[in-house]
Amino acid sequence: MEEFAAGIMSISELKVDIDILPPLARLGRKTILTLTLILSQLRQNITAMQLLTIGELSKKTGTTSVAIRHYERFGLICNVIRKSSGYRLYPEETISHIRFIKNSQSVGLSLEEIRELIHLQAQSGTTSQQVKTLIQHKLKILQAKEETIKAMIKTLQQLEASCDGKRPLSQCPILESLYASNKD
Repeated sequence: MEEFAAGIMSISELKVDIDILPPLARLGRKTILTLTLILSQLRQNITAMQLLTIGELSKKTGTTSVAIRHYERFGLICNVIRKSSGYRLYPEETISHIRFIKNSQSVGLSLEEIRELIHLQAQSGTTSQQVKTLIQHKLKILQAKEETIKAMIKTLQQLEASCDGKRPLSQCPILESLYASNKD
């Protein structure tokens, strides 16, 4: 029984919810032995699992610890283990999850869109068409922004060309144009 209680104490350090000490006295010896074996296996699995601190994860991914915590709060990273001290421990697979997030952000996907992609991956029966549809929608949004930016660039070029930079500020054609009403 002491071995079982010691197993619970070491597992509880990893904040695994096991609230079975009070009814322990009512269990038979065979049940306690079985639970001891289960806890021993669980302890071995947790020990064998490569767990990373937030600092280690930050170094391996080139991501700040603030960003990692943000991803966790936003639901993009899960399976975080909290020690009783409050420290976070991350499974090694979190490295690939963060790479996925960063690669997705680099092509313009928002955290909400990334969360949707992660959600699609977790659902059974999801096809690549659903992912493609999300990407097509994002592409249309970016193309519309591109047209807006091109129009802004053209206007700024016209404003720049209208000013020789040698007039007093009160006669600046750029400022005059920006103050003028747009009667299209």
